Amino acid sequence: MPSRVAPVVHCLSGLVCGRLLRCIWTRSHDVPSSGRAPAEQRVHGHQPSAAGSAVGTPTVISSGSRMRLEVLYISGATVATLDACSNWTGADLKRILQPFLQKGVAIAGIINEGTAIEDTQTLEEAGVKSGQLYLMLRSCTYLIEDAGAEVVNGYYVQKEGELNKSPVYANEAGILLFKYKMARGSEYWYLSRDGDLSRSDGDYYRVRSNSKRPPEEGWSWEACPLGRRTTIPTLTYFGSDKDLGGFCSSSTASGEAQSASDTSD
Repeated sequence: MPSRVAPVVHCLSGLVCGRLLRCIWTRSHDVPSSGRAPAEQRVHGHQPSAAGSAVGTPTVISSGSRMRLEVLYISGATVATLDACSNWTGADLKRILQPFLQKGVAIAGIINEGTAIEDTQTLEEAGVKSGQLYLMLRSCTYLIEDAGAEVVNGYYVQKEGELNKSPVYANEAGILLFKYKMARGSEYWYLSRDGDLSRSDGDYYRVRSNSKRPPEEGWSWEACPLGRRTTIPTLTYFGSDKDLGGFCSSSTASGEAQSASDTSD
């Protein structure tokens, strides 16, 4: 009497092999959509100098010893009084203090006993103890607000160098505002992460324009992966660095005494 087991085993083996081959074929032909170069390649120009290492605004982790800091303008007017932590960096301090400044200026440097605190230095590494710090301010060319991608918002100052014969701007988070020319000749202003500017991977928003400076209207997230379906930014133009006189004098940076205790964790 012939055995029925062999045909059944043979059938099951064929079914398993067929599914396995189909799975391998499907995966080998599955191409991810991310990382593809845009259909319209941008023409390389002179690259701007490297932006800050931070891509987004960092969360301040409060640890280490506490200290009371009185932050002053060069004029002697008080900016704020902070209950600070020794692990805060220079970049953290800039972010915390920015809301206390008048519109149109950003912090160029924070001085402790005649020495500037580096963005990457902690207060402990810079030898800061309870006492006074002084701010050096720089005029900003643009203020960007209301962007759904929060990292794009902030004050933008002009960087050294040009791209496609136009100025390049950056905010404290390292986001770039620059103009790029496509291979077919069309020109766009972009808000993007620093990096390979020939790709669209780091783009938040753009606007088509051949203007020498970024337009204040017409921005869109179309063809910009990082800003897709988010609120469009609002740009405010304060004037060129030349118009604003570069670093602010103490007379333009006066303000009333303010105090704050940061509670970020």
